[in-house]
Amino acid sequence: MFADRLNEIMLLCGAKNREIAAFAGYDPSTLTHLRKGSRSPSPDSPTVKKTAKGIFLYMNTRGQLKVLTDLLKIPESTVRSKTLSALRIWLFDGISPSDRKRSGKKKNSPVKTSNWVFAERFNAALDLARLSNLRFSQISHVDPSVVSRYRSGIHAPRKNSDMALHFSMSLWRRIDEIEQIPALSELTGISEGSLTESLFYNWLYDTDSFVTDDSYTEKLLSAFSSFTMDNAVDLPAFENIATDEILNADDNVYFGYEGLREAVIRFLGNAVKQGSKELLLYSDQNMDWMTCDREYLLKWSSLMASCVKGGTRIRIIHNINRGLDEMCDAIISWLPLYISGMIESFYCTRVHTGLFSHTLFLNPGEACIKSMNVIGNEQNGIYQYYDSDPSLAICKKDMHKMLDKSRSLVRIYSSSSEFKDDYEKVSLYNLDILLGKKKVRISRNTAPLISIEFAHPLMCRAFQEFVNRPLIEHYSSEGE
Repeated sequence: MFADRLNEIMLLCGAKNREIAAFAGYDPSTLTHLRKGSRSPSPDSPTVKKTAKGIFLYMNTRGQLKVLTDLLKIPESTVRSKTLSALRIWLFDGISPSDRKRSGKKKNSPVKTSNWVFAERFNAALDLARLSNLRFSQISHVDPSVVSRYRSGIHAPRKNSDMALHFSMSLWRRIDEIEQIPALSELTGISEGSLTESLFYNWLYDTDSFVTDDSYTEKLLSAFSSFTMDNAVDLPAFENIATDEILNADDNVYFGYEGLREAVIRFLGNAVKQGSKELLLYSDQNMDWMTCDREYLLKWSSLMASCVKGGTRIRIIHNINRGLDEMCDAIISWLPLYISGMIESFYCTRVHTGLFSHTLFLNPGEACIKSMNVIGNEQNGIYQYYDSDPSLAICKKDMHKMLDKSRSLVRIYSSSSEFKDDYEKVSLYNLDILLGKKKVRISRNTAPLISIEFAHPLMCRAFQEFVNRPLIEHYSSEGE
């Protein structure tokens, strides 16, 4: 039913997959899978929420909002959040997320499967920690019946909720305390040297990708194999974005999303004009400020491309307390910049906790955008802009402290660069995939002759599982 309804509204609005995908913030192939019915998401899954947002934004920008509200049988004046909720319910033929939970799920439904996977992992971690329901309830300060329901698969904590973070932290500390990290490494499939609290958290709650790791891995391989500079989108000219008024502003504070967008134009625009050697970027706040405005996203892409073309190296720390789907989508969206070889990306090894989100964009010695806002209220947040010492010196120390707690996520090499690890070689999609113990390198057999390398344990495991699928025809050989 979901695929039928999705195809119906796509025909109604006259949109192409790539247009909706651009507003949704994911790769067009994700929408293709959804329309074919090869993926069966739940009504409250992140993918469905993104799809509903993409449809809404597309129809709104095309003046089709009344067409949408008429279809949903709601007033045209309905606020955006309620319109999105109504659209998600309509896509599932009137079944809301709460209705789905109350009515009971089919044995093979995505929600049931997700709960079951979490229960299996939660049970294994509790056994490893040598904790009974009662003992863990005392450590985590929850009722024993709650622990029992989680262990049986009746319920599961929502990822990124306070409960999920608290459970993960309590289990990690207990397992570390009784010196069971080596056993946890064997359980999770993550090497002991790479295993961190954040990776344990991801393993425990990354249940949606249990069934779909293959599709995301395949999507990433396909994107890398087919990438050419001819695919690049026409971007607005630098002088039409970074006006003198914005570049020469002396504001120290910007407000809300509109303020943040203007601050980032000033930040990147001046980096281009100054020929800055390096930019360091970190943000764990929701990316709606950039991705929800298609016009602004093109401006941002143009400024980033101008930095790279001017010789500015960019080091970015990704906040990855999320599933493999978001990780792959982020890598694909950054692919044109990665291909330049001027981007070096990392992932933070610490689990993000608390009520606040943070942003730190640094051009050493020149400028910095820094913020701390309550999660969910960033659209009304306060964003500080620094362009003088001692503030810049403090921001630089902050950034390097975070880099010390981060590890490599993606690196680009020339195809002739040596792969220093024992590996298994697999050929797919006109690519050579080198599967090492702690990293994976994918090399193109066509121009541009480059390689992209991943060291994140979840990515490595996903590639290993993908190439081991029995239906894939490939050859492999041992290398050194």
